[in-house]
Amino acid sequence: MATYSLRGINSHNVIYSYTESDGKRKQQWETYETELEAMQRKAHIDYLQKKKLGAELLNAAAEYKEKREKERAVMEASKPKVSVLPPKIAEDNTKKTYGEFVEKWLPFHARKNRFSPNSYDSYMGNLKNHILPYFADRIMSSITAEDVDNFMDSLSKKPCRGPKSFRKNPNEVPTLSSGSVKKCYTVLTAGFSVAKKWGYIKEIPDTTAPTEKCIKRKAWESSAVFTAMQGMQDDKLLHLVVHLAFVCSLRAGETTGISINTIDFHDRSLWITQEVQRVSDDSLSELPKNEIIRIFPKDVAASRSSLILKGPKTEGSVRKQYLTTPLLYEIRTRLDEIRSNKEFFGSEYKDYGLLICKPDGRPVDPKDINN
Repeated sequence: MATYSLRGINSHNVIYSYTESDGKRKQQWETYETELEAMQRKAHIDYLQKKKLGAELLNAAAEYKEKREKERAVMEASKPKVSVLPPKIAEDNTKKTYGEFVEKWLPFHARKNRFSPNSYDSYMGNLKNHILPYFADRIMSSITAEDVDNFMDSLSKKPCRGPKSFRKNPNEVPTLSSGSVKKCYTVLTAGFSVAKKWGYIKEIPDTTAPTEKCIKRKAWESSAVFTAMQGMQDDKLLHLVVHLAFVCSLRAGETTGISINTIDFHDRSLWITQEVQRVSDDSLSELPKNEIIRIFPKDVAASRSSLILKGPKTEGSVRKQYLTTPLLYEIRTRLDEIRSNKEFFGSEYKDYGLLICKPDGRPVDPKDINN
């Protein structure tokens, strides 16, 4: 008797044995697209076997094989012919500029090394502000160790811009810190090994990184925090943010990223599992988004950056923090305020589950908190 078998979703099989003209026993597998076709075929084979019609059974098996061969021939003929392309001639990258190299290398380097959007923006900032104005139009194969050293020397004498130079006389503006100079060196030289592989340069310039002088940042004493918080009584949200940051040793982004669901009043604790960051749209378009929990809608459509919710900076940054009694009381007050805001805004409330948020639920930019 023939056997019916289902493989996958659309492979309906009929299996049976028959005897060839030379007396050898053979097993036949036949595949049909629907169960009805397969069952009809099985019934026909069962009939031929029951009546012991060996010759007809042999012909049935041969006809199926012939039909399948014709179907395969038709499929092969309908396949588009693959044209054999001539071997690609390698580009001569030795004539290309450093700017052309960076445009191709940075997104590749960032994805390969699993950059966070903030790291990507940091690289882009150093390139646009310092490195590209100096090297962008230089043929990369012509850059020497002396050029790199001269660039480092020029950076060490370069005045700062932005808040550090605001409303100051030129002779009062400080120069770039040793940390900024060292970061530029790291970004500049990070691509040299790849440039050699890709044929932009023949040899990597033999240079030494500049010395970085670390300045230890001073932490506030508890008395200073208490004094500062006394002056924040009128701004309840800022008061809570500083209170959380001090008690739980949090970064600004971690504070604004606290999820209400991680707060345990019975255990008097909360978990730090995510953070809010502002990142450029360029970084979001170039990098994988698998580590990003949420991209928040923009408040200003023309903005070239977005607030995102992502995992913490490192795996070790996921941690449990215990809360003091005054802080627990302040958090309870904040949750009551959030419930009132939800009732007031109704369907217009954006519920992202954040403890630190604007009245309508939208996230708070960590930079605004720092300011």
